[in-house]
Amino acid sequence: MDPTRFRQVMDLVGEALEVPPPDREAWLEQRCDDSALRAEVGSLLARAAGTGLEGLTAELEAQVGRAAARVVDARVREVPERIGPYRIRHVLGVGGMGVVYAARQEEPLRRDVAVKVLQPGTHAPRVIERFAAERRTLAALDHPYIAHVFDAGTTEHGLPYLAMEAVEGLPIIPYCDLHRLDVAARIRLFLKVLAAVQYAHQKTVIHRDLKPSNILVTEVDGEPAPKVIDFGIARVDSPDHGLSTAHTAFGAVLGTIEYMSPEQALSPAEGVGTRADVYSLGVVLYELLTGVLPFGAEVLRRASPTELERLLGETEPLPPSRRVAADGENAVERARARASEPRRLSRA
Repeated sequence: MDPTRFRQVMDLVGEALEVPPPDREAWLEQRCDDSALRAEVGSLLARAAGTGLEGLTAELEAQVGRAAARVVDARVREVPERIGPYRIRHVLGVGGMGVVYAARQEEPLRRDVAVKVLQPGTHAPRVIERFAAERRTLAALDHPYIAHVFDAGTTEHGLPYLAMEAVEGLPIIPYCDLHRLDVAARIRLFLKVLAAVQYAHQKTVIHRDLKPSNILVTEVDGEPAPKVIDFGIARVDSPDHGLSTAHTAFGAVLGTIEYMSPEQALSPAEGVGTRADVYSLGVVLYELLTGVLPFGAEVLRRASPTELERLLGETEPLPPSRRVAADGENAVERARARASEPRRLSRA
């Protein structure tokens, strides 16, 4: 479905949902004289009646995501030779807004970098502003445990890009499992992560998507050193530091549900504060110490808003000590599986 048609369908669905169900068919007949368009809208309304609006929204988002992934996958196979002054080596990863390449800077100094390019077809003003906000956010953060931005510009095709510090390492949990770190060593490493997030909060920057894959661990002088990455959906609470707030569309849920605070998952339009990051860090620490999440990912992803509110707002997860005792053997097996993952160059 082309974008114009998609907007027509969704506009009609939104309007129809405000009409009492018994009157919708007659309303649609009067409102739309395109029989094919009426059929598409009617089909979506029927699905909304069966799964609820939340289920329909999730289904449509999944369809759009799969379509976007196919487009991006086709494009990233055509790896450019150079972007600006950087020689491209290979693809590191593909995200919602763009592609990250491993690259080499040769002048005025030689170093490996990660180049993140906004993809064609993602030029909606809100997406461009979010990408620009990420650039400004990262450029203003100067901390040893946060990935640095070196440069920014546009490609020969006019696409914005960032050149960032390349981080060679693993997400924090596979790293700890691979190196068989004990509880004390894991907590020492996690304290460094807390220092990085506290620094960002002091700069009025809220990450909003803290999770193990956004906390990479490398080694400095033989000691593990974390790097917090991917501030793509960060929120800036104040313009005092020369930064702009990355606005979120009304009702849009950004982040990863397994690590979200209740207010971020249930009331995205209200905005979130620093405590949302603190909650996410608590979930990461719980998983780091027990090998499992406080609440299962599948349970959270399938839950309705009412169920989410009950789970996140009213349900106490097992304390880590009891969870380890109850799930000890399975946790050991999961740790062994993660420890067998190969080391890799991770995106910044």
